[in-house]
Amino acid sequence: MKKYFFLLFIILSEGAWAQKQMTQKEIIKFLKGTEDALVNLSREIPENKYEWKPNESVRNIGQIILHVAGGNYYILMNLGIAPPSDINLMSIENIQGKDKVISTLSTSFKFIYNNLLSIKDKDLASKVKFPFGEMTKEGALLQLVDHTGEHKGQLIAYARSIGVAPPWSK
Repeated sequence: MKKYFFLLFIILSEGAWAQKQMTQKEIIKFLKGTEDALVNLSREIPENKYEWKPNESVRNIGQIILHVAGGNYYILMNLGIAPPSDINLMSIENIQGKDKVISTLSTSFKFIYNNLLSIKDKDLASKVKFPFGEMTKEGALLQLVDHTGEHKGQLIAYARSIGVAPPWSK
């Protein structure tokens, strides 16, 4: 009988262990797919089109890409994870040059991947404040997915407007 309880304990322990940081790991998986799409589409867009925008009241292509990068840092900052000292969120959208823009985007995603697992499961329900409202840390992680996805769609629309098809649709 002891063997059965021990076996049951091992099975249940393994299941509990496997569930640790499941939310954070799933968020990373989603973000990696979005990052790949954003980076690959950004590479397809000619550098001379990075200043293009459909009208004066919106961000241009380069600024959209940089806005995603800034949002990545900003959301983690509100979760208590400070951006690197060389990141200035107030001027991030002013970075120029296609290679630098794409590098800034990629670096912001690496920052997420390197830090997201520092958020413990027990803290996911704690509240954090943003200018647009209060939410749980888990909600803020979902905001990362939503924000990057929203601007991926925007970038797709802008790219198609200038005659660039997303590489995955060719």
